[in-house]
Amino acid sequence: MIHRLLLLMTCFFFWGCTSVGPREISLATVSPNMIVFVPGYYGTALVDRSSGTLRHLSMSTALFGGPSLALDGPALGLETAEVVAGGLLKKVSVFPLLFSMDIYGETESLLHDAFPKQVVTFTYDWRQSIASASARLDALIQQLKQRGASNIAIVAHSNGGMVTSYYLRYGGQALENATETWDGLSQVNAVVLAGVPFHGTVTPFYNMLHGLSFGLEKTPLHQQAFGTFPSAFELLPPTEATPFIGRNGRNLDSEWSQSQFWEKNRWGYFKDPAPSKKIAETRLHHLDKLLQRRTLMNQHMLTAGKSSPPRQIPALVIIGKGETSLAKMQWTQNSLVQNGEWKANQSRLFLEGDGTLTQASATPPPALLRGLKPQTLMTKAPHTDLLKDEDNAKRVVQFLNQSLNLKPMLNASNN
Repeated sequence: MIHRLLLLMTCFFFWGCTSVGPREISLATVSPNMIVFVPGYYGTALVDRSSGTLRHLSMSTALFGGPSLALDGPALGLETAEVVAGGLLKKVSVFPLLFSMDIYGETESLLHDAFPKQVVTFTYDWRQSIASASARLDALIQQLKQRGASNIAIVAHSNGGMVTSYYLRYGGQALENATETWDGLSQVNAVVLAGVPFHGTVTPFYNMLHGLSFGLEKTPLHQQAFGTFPSAFELLPPTEATPFIGRNGRNLDSEWSQSQFWEKNRWGYFKDPAPSKKIAETRLHHLDKLLQRRTLMNQHMLTAGKSSPPRQIPALVIIGKGETSLAKMQWTQNSLVQNGEWKANQSRLFLEGDGTLTQASATPPPALLRGLKPQTLMTKAPHTDLLKDEDNAKRVVQFLNQSLNLKPMLNASNN
């Protein structure tokens, strides 16, 4: 407790600890050539709907916790705060003037410095469906077009790349009834896709078991909260990847996909008993819908539709290598009928990647490549640094300059 108080006092002394961009996207200046930056998971601040108080991520919540960020809380018997997407989460200062943790501030600054007045940052509620974020991205692109932007490039990292990839093929359509139209592809001229989990990741399920700490507390992002996020289910690997295996390597996906096993083993928001029979039934029904979203997203992302792309656009795909990355999780028994627990600490469960995603997951599927003219950049930079790494940043600036003739201002980028 003493350590927490010292940290908090330090924060107050240096006038705050979190740097967040503006909540509203400014389109006061729109150039013929524009770059849209789309950050990844956790990269957008979440603020209280009523008061505007920062809920994710602040030093206060990192030290002392805060309201849960779960969605649909009352219906599921969970206490939650009503939050909405704020601005870009730039950095969090642990000891201001001494140590701070960059989130996306460096990447945004690099783009702004290289292409003044030609960059707009797209922020979104990363808890919600990838498709709903894509619909908002579609609206932003349309606004830019209406204001005179004729050439648009998207620079996307991690989950932001999933939002972008879905947008390229399906525009702003809802996930449940989407058909491949390539509407987004027809609106943009180039994309940068860095560390994108095209083929999914088991990390969201790990977080549904253990929650996630930013600092000393995990209250806002406890395991129950993760179990309510549509995006977390949409990011899970497809059945064919056998991400969930038993003690002897048996594929447990069919059992894992049954909501009664979630309730039995107290995963996600089943950690605590439901306060009523009605809520218990609501939880099972709600989970069935979320599990279906996993299936739909993988089908839409990995399966080619019947339509042909109207053209191919330049794409820079950045894939990390050289780090072990979690690829599977293993149940300690051969069936979920048997009591056990999930393990994620054995070498057989890891593959090479960027420390967060495997190389295989970050490789664009053929269904998407039909609309791209890709250049691939393999790098040893970790997942969080894929766009910040100096060499990678130079390559991104050069790519944008070559693709859209944006005439960057950074001298280093021309080396």
